[in-house]
Amino acid sequence: MSLPSDSSKGVYILDAYHQIHCLTIIRRTLLEIRSGESPKLPLQHSWHCFDSLLQYIVCGTSGDTLLYTWGRNQTGDGQARECLDWKSRKEWIRQRTACYKDSEQPIRLVDHFTRCEDGEMEIGDGIRLSM
Repeated sequence: MSLPSDSSKGVYILDAYHQIHCLTIIRRTLLEIRSGESPKLPLQHSWHCFDSLLQYIVCGTSGDTLLYTWGRNQTGDGQARECLDWKSRKEWIRQRTACYKDSEQPIRLVDHFTRCEDGEMEIGDGIRLSM
């Protein structure tokens, strides 16, 4: 897709951000259903997210191993992983942002890309860093 304000530039999303978005959508939808509410987003969005997460896992797996724990439903618990430098990745994204912001309400496509000027641009990843 081209940037609405500059058709010579394309719009991309970091795959990891899309997967975090998908986890957020699936979680929100399940919580809405569990509480007896109708999901705010069409269920097809969650199906798309399940498929996207499956592809991400199958096609992009790191090959990391987890210690298997029999009968305790804790495989991998407490095993530290060495992660990518998420802060530097977010800064790289911030420097190249298309100023996109999602909306639960239907809005014009171009209005998704106007969030830098009004101070609303924020790169959030939905990751809770402390419990």
